[in-house]
Amino acid sequence: INEAPGGQEGKSETYMLVRDLLREGRLRIPENAGRLVAQLRTIIARPTPGGGLSISAPRRKGGRHGDLVSALVLAVWSAKNTPTCSPCYIPPKGFGGGGIGHGFGSSRGFG
Repeated sequence: INEAPGGQEGKSETYMLVRDLLREGRLRIPENAGRLVAQLRTIIARPTPGGGLSISAPRRKGGRHGDLVSALVLAVWSAKNTPTCSPCYIPPKGFGGGGIGHGFGSSRGFG
């Protein structure tokens, strides 16, 4: 598991990664994800005096505020920072035809 960077600077970095991927069309949100889309629209990024960004999500009725967005941001950060073959699995000769496999699956990073 890849921990996201801490503090306000880390939060800005992870949220801006998702924003950039969405704008570039490298990350798409499914049409049936209305609650996630609604939460994404409430995210506010404000410049701070030190040149950074403050990321916030206003509380909504019921006290919820961006739980799906937070999950998305952390999942994207983890995917971006996970090697594409971690670890690679090389089966023994004569097992399943040999060659190089990717263990139980592979992930494609954004980098």
